[in-house]
Amino acid sequence: MAQDRPRVGLTTRQTPLGRRSRNLDNFAGRRWITIREAASYLGISVKGCYDMAASGKLPVARIGRLVSVDKVTLDSDLMHQVQGTTASIKKREGIL
Repeated sequence: MAQDRPRVGLTTRQTPLGRRSRNLDNFAGRRWITIREAASYLGISVKGCYDMAASGKLPVARIGRLVSVDKVTLDSDLMHQVQGTTASIKKREGIL
């Protein structure tokens, strides 16, 4: 039975709305992830990830045709954006 075989790579599960969501635990310990995994991680389309990589907004390394995303740098960039946003909100509200 084809349905009884375990899946390789990202696993999916059904959400209450019937949409499929990706299990992000499969690459939690890895530094380099694929464009498809990065798209799932960021919640954007694969084409959007390729566009961001082409424009230099996504930290990638190319080895031939293989494009890998540096998850550590991506997480760091996202954290800096979040911290900058919260700092600007606090500054605007007079907290800082």
